[in-house]
Amino acid sequence: MAKGKIWLDRELFDHRIWVKSKPFSKGQACVDMIFMANWKDTKVPYKNKFTTIKRGAFIRSVRDLSKRWGWSDSAVHRFLVLLESDDMIVKKRDQKANFI
Repeated sequence: MAKGKIWLDRELFDHRIWVKSKPFSKGQACVDMIFMANWKDTKVPYKNKFTTIKRGAFIRSVRDLSKRWGWSDSAVHRFLVLLESDDMIVKKRDQKANFI
């Protein structure tokens, strides 16, 4: 495989080809997670207080990801477990959401 980097514009996620392509492939889900990640530390309201979400992290529920990707909740859960077992992500679970 060729080495190097590519640049993708975040507007891709608003394009009809991306939005209407469901269910997502595992590759699309990985790219989607990269684009959901914060590009800088950001404070967000969460459970009646502000929580800092670090650069490279994001917070989403399994239900939100399942709707976004067109997958079942259990398929999202299994995918996140797979990525975590291969050290591709670090997940911290809360009662309502996943910090990834």
